[in-house]
Amino acid sequence: MIKILKWDTKFFNFNVAQIVTRNLDSFSFKRKLKFIKKKNIKLIKFNCFFCDRASIKTVQQNNFKFVDLRIQYKKTIKTFNNNTGFFLSKSNNKEIPLLKKKFANNFHLTRYYFDKNFKKKKILNFYENWIERSVKGKFDDFTLVMKNNKTIIGFCTITISSNSEAIIGLISVVKNNKQFGVTLIKLLENYLYKMNFKKLYVVTQGRNHRAQRLYDKCFFQINKIECYYHLWM
Repeated sequence: MIKILKWDTKFFNFNVAQIVTRNLDSFSFKRKLKFIKKKNIKLIKFNCFFCDRASIKTVQQNNFKFVDLRIQYKKTIKTFNNNTGFFLSKSNNKEIPLLKKKFANNFHLTRYYFDKNFKKKKILNFYENWIERSVKGKFDDFTLVMKNNKTIIGFCTITISSNSEAIIGLISVVKNNKQFGVTLIKLLENYLYKMNFKKLYVVTQGRNHRAQRLYDKCFFQINKIECYYHLWM
């Protein structure tokens, strides 16, 4: 089954679709070609589990290009003593321009940058849009900022997936101190623990080794690994 992605289509100004079935054994690209042409679809996305050999073989035979290794981490939320001088608080609309300026350009290891069919300026706008909508609670549920006095050092966006589980959307810190990332994760855990959350999830890319080291250092465990593919028509 192919599903038109309404938000992606509107944002990128061309028709974007996703193959939503996980099992491609019964999926016929030839039969779907008529639908693809009728809808004038320019980009088709597909993701599958890393160990799904059959699906990977099928998409490769149909000219899909590998663009990302998606690694999801999870951990049980704990509490930590905060003697760092930093604190965490919900962001507000006044901070949106500063968050965009400081952090929107930090996500250059994602599949959108890897896929050269996307224009870099449009991808930057994509993450600026993500930040703004998440601060307003229109994409991720809310955004937290880490500050030292009044200076914003880092931020993260959070989606509530259930009464006890939360998901990190975007997360980034300023680049002049490697410990800022660990501090942000610890403060985030303290924040979520007080809200009675039990599990925390986050996703990063296979090429983002720095993020992987951070999550290892913060005792996240790998939950699942997926492959992302793009087919441009």
